[in-house]
Amino acid sequence: MYHFIPFKISLLTVVPEHQQQGVGKRLLHSAILQAKAQNATMLEITTQLNNPQAIGLYQTLGAKIVAANCWFYYSSIDV
Repeated sequence: MYHFIPFKISLLTVVPEHQQQGVGKRLLHSAILQAKAQNATMLEITTQLNNPQAIGLYQTLGAKIVAANCWFYYSSIDV
């Protein structure tokens, strides 16, 4: 049985004026190095399915979509 040791990235964002300049790739590469330093065997990245730029970036670095979850957010407590 293989035991996964996850390294989680809950949010990775680059402000619009710095997108398409390799900033996200450098941030992700740094996170991968940190994960390896912590002996992680899996990198878990949260993103939106309607964010093809982020998904494309992750896939260029070898990531694969293994699960998709649906989260709902409410703008107020009075629902």
